[in-house]
Amino acid sequence: MDSLPPHPDADDRGVRPFPRLLGLGLLLGGGLLGLLLALSVMLYRAPAGGSAPPVSAAPPPETVARLSAASPETRAAPGASPTRTPRPLRPAVGQKAPPFRLPDLEGVEHNPAEYRGRPVLLHFWASWSPSCRQGWGELVRFAASGAPSHPVIIAVNVQEPWEVVQNFVGQEALPFYLLLDHQGRVNSTYGITVLPTTFLLDREGIIRQVVPGEISAESLRILVKSLDLP
Repeated sequence: MDSLPPHPDADDRGVRPFPRLLGLGLLLGGGLLGLLLALSVMLYRAPAGGSAPPVSAAPPPETVARLSAASPETRAAPGASPTRTPRPLRPAVGQKAPPFRLPDLEGVEHNPAEYRGRPVLLHFWASWSPSCRQGWGELVRFAASGAPSHPVIIAVNVQEPWEVVQNFVGQEALPFYLLLDHQGRVNSTYGITVLPTTFLLDREGIIRQVVPGEISAESLRILVKSLDLP
């Protein structure tokens, strides 16, 4: 029996080329589609302008420093109430006054302990304070009255440059000692939170009175009289 002649569209092996080309096209098309889908997913996840920082990234140190400096509260554990930074403790009435040594406008150092045996009036002030400026004249007036029972008066300027203090007092001689607490260490030791603040020490250096705020010459006379000086 004779076989049928080959189909004119068949190749030498007797396989028609059209189904083979169709399968190859579908395979290439599927691969290209998968590549496009993968590229689309990558572009969708990537943020504009570069890679995103990790979710757990901490704020920069300078930001933390600014926040810590601006907040008067200390950080507390989660669920706990924040606590405020404690104020410096002021020496109490009846306690011995803390010793210190500070220079005056001429650079000569003074120590209140040098005047033991006499009452001492410590007056903390600053020229930027309106209350201090208003009370300065009262302090000068009281010191200039020259009563025999007057205590040694020491005005302690708090953290102002020499030039500022000199310009404030001028060239006129003062009837009391003016000392410069440039670093504010004595101010901190005495727990000053209000300017002016005045301490009255007895002959033994014991604190007898503390007066925060402006004080008049008459109030200073009454304050000193409370020591019952002869």
